[in-house]
Amino acid sequence: MNEQQKQEFLTKLKTAIDLETDLATQAAIIGAYNDTSEKNKPKLYVKPDPQKPEEPVYVDASQIKTSTGEWIILALPFVAMVVVPILFAITRSGSYFSYLLSVLVPIGLSVASSIRIKRRVKQYNDDLFCSYEDKKRSWKKAKEATAEENRRAQIRYSDNLTDWQASKDENTAQLQSRLGQTRQLLRRLYAQNFIYDKYRTLPALTSIYEYFITGRCDELTGPHGAYNMYEDEVRKDTVISQLNLVIQHLEQIRQNQYMLYQQVNLIQRQSQQIAYELSKISSYTQNIMQLSAVSAYYSALTAKNTEISANLQLMGG
Repeated sequence: MNEQQKQEFLTKLKTAIDLETDLATQAAIIGAYNDTSEKNKPKLYVKPDPQKPEEPVYVDASQIKTSTGEWIILALPFVAMVVVPILFAITRSGSYFSYLLSVLVPIGLSVASSIRIKRRVKQYNDDLFCSYEDKKRSWKKAKEATAEENRRAQIRYSDNLTDWQASKDENTAQLQSRLGQTRQLLRRLYAQNFIYDKYRTLPALTSIYEYFITGRCDELTGPHGAYNMYEDEVRKDTVISQLNLVIQHLEQIRQNQYMLYQQVNLIQRQSQQIAYELSKISSYTQNIMQLSAVSAYYSALTAKNTEISANLQLMGG
């Protein structure tokens, strides 16, 4: 190709590199926005129901702690019925009445102590029942209050989710619209068939551009052409042909793919700056085009696309 053809080719090649860079940058921005949007997605927080009070375990007389004195009083009738006859037999003294009295008095005391214990059991169980009823009433009130609070939380969540989805749809539409404009420009450029389909990637475009501007190649085809040189370097692993691997090994390509290194650095710098600004968003609804870094990037992009579109029109594309 003559010098004029070479310059025209390099202009188209550089435009393709710029557009591919813009596509990659916008894809990274959309990814960052989606991450931020999901992080800020409303979440439903509901309070668990309060714990229902356990039913009381009622006791009987055997489970009531009895004092030593009460045990002695309860045992007196049995002691009296055994000991008193023995004493009367030994002493052979006292009347039948005194014998009866010595037995009946302990029995009376024992009965009184037994009644007292039963009353204690009843009082304990009554107190247990009243305490349980109080706890149950409090639990029911707390459960109703929790249910009402969760109902209001559900309403807030539904409203916030609707607002969040509307905001996300609007922002996504704006981002995709601008991405579509860049893609359309790139399709118009590639429609001029100045470069073979296989090499319409950022790694290939930047390598071929460097071959030409450094004088290593003057033609695309042929044994010494740019296509053959690029394929040879890919086979020898001198250059990396996949953009995702380039990003992972960015410093390694600096020597052999310097222009690609510059473009990937530009992609990362621009997308990370916007991602940082997006990460500060904390509300459910936010028009991201109002953010300074986002607005500045897309304003510059629109101006660039307008210029490219006008140039393509002059090229007949």
